[in-house]
Amino acid sequence: MGQISARTKIIWSLFLFTGLTVALFLTRSNYVSPAQLTLAIAIFVVGLLPIAWHLRFGGSSFYPLFPVLGLYYSISFGLPFLIIDFIWPTGFREISYFGPTNFPIKQGLASLESMWLVLAGMLTCFISFAAAQKPANKLIGEFQFPTAATPRVTRLLAYGLLLGFAANEFIPFLRKAPSLSQLFGRIEFVVFAVFFVAYQQRLIGKADAGMVFFGILPLLILYRTISGLYSPILMLCLLVCFLSWPKYKKQAATVAVISAIFLFLFYVPAQQYRAQTSLTEYISSSSKSNSTSIRNSLFFLKLSLSVWQGEETVTFEDQIYKLGPTHSLETIGRRIFIMPLFDHVHSLTPNTVPYWRGETYKPLLTKFIPRALWSDKPEERFGGEFALRFGLISVNDTTSINIPWIVELLANFGPTGVLGGMVIIGIFFALIDSFFNNRSTPPFERAIGLSIVFRLAYPESNFSLMCGDLLVLTIFVYVYFSLGFHWIPKLLKSINLQ
Repeated sequence: MGQISARTKIIWSLFLFTGLTVALFLTRSNYVSPAQLTLAIAIFVVGLLPIAWHLRFGGSSFYPLFPVLGLYYSISFGLPFLIIDFIWPTGFREISYFGPTNFPIKQGLASLESMWLVLAGMLTCFISFAAAQKPANKLIGEFQFPTAATPRVTRLLAYGLLLGFAANEFIPFLRKAPSLSQLFGRIEFVVFAVFFVAYQQRLIGKADAGMVFFGILPLLILYRTISGLYSPILMLCLLVCFLSWPKYKKQAATVAVISAIFLFLFYVPAQQYRAQTSLTEYISSSSKSNSTSIRNSLFFLKLSLSVWQGEETVTFEDQIYKLGPTHSLETIGRRIFIMPLFDHVHSLTPNTVPYWRGETYKPLLTKFIPRALWSDKPEERFGGEFALRFGLISVNDTTSINIPWIVELLANFGPTGVLGGMVIIGIFFALIDSFFNNRSTPPFERAIGLSIVFRLAYPESNFSLMCGDLLVLTIFVYVYFSLGFHWIPKLLKSINLQ
């Protein structure tokens, strides 16, 4: 059979899109107006454009970093409008945004003005990225070590990073050193990227890779799950998908599906586990003994079973714990649906709540300074301040709420800041994409570079929190591998081990 022509593909794509659009309008929720549905479809489709562009043209990008950013906006700002009755089958008015008591999502979901602003911000970001890609490739170099990797040295350096991460994770007194703890906390993703690409490039053996990915990684995921720390697990899965995609698309898709199932099954139990007020000491004492860790694991397992069975309480060791809402889709829907939060901020600024005028970006000026050199360096706590400022929590509540980049721009500078800021974000992505994710970069450095910046494709927290440590982490990784590849062979040779 001959290949299908590009024209035929376009015609069939338009036909399919038209059919889906008509179906969406026919099955439209009562909570969504025709105008809202139209804008939601536009937001969803525009968010997918970087994926289509990457698949069709590729450009200089190797991993689909920027396309995943577009997918984030599609899912967080467009998709929930299209499946609102599926996410909230029990009645939308009963559901609040962050929990059962605060910030109820109004029936209108979001104003048309807010939706237009998000759509315009997405377009300016995508256009500026596309326009800046070629100039960025000419302007800056690539992330590359001066000395090529060799098997024995790579193995030593990989295990050095793994030991550093494990020590920071499980030795309490090391976690009390703020600068080291912050640095090695970010090394987690670099560690797994190094082992992945080292095995792919035949720099380490199957035994090393098997131990890390079929031994240490599952144990780490279990530990994170029991601790109620969900984001690091999903970010690890996202990293594996990124690394696998160029050569192992089926495996990447499998990881994505397994991650989605894992999210659906364990997200609500993890949230319920963390929400138990009487469990605070129970969790914090987990490092005291192995028996306590086992008890915590058993409690989490029993709580998960109670959530899956739709029970309102869970009994463990003669104590009864009351559970909150346990509908998985509703809970996940609140987590991913960012448009109501954006609209809430838009409705309050600047008349009720004045603009922040760049306050949340000030930590970028001092983020690179180690706390060991500046013990009184201000701590970044904008999540709690933001929630209190916009009436999302009470004065006595210590809950911290993530501030996505586009919401942060709105809270600081208003609609003009959203449009201008998204242009800057597009250019910023073009620069880091060119430096860390260039097709001409050697595979080893490219995978490590991806592990440094891939989190930015999921911009759920304020900019300085996500990007403030990029410079320090990049310098550390570059110096670590550059010195290692240069000096370790000489050291091994001098002691006759090479």
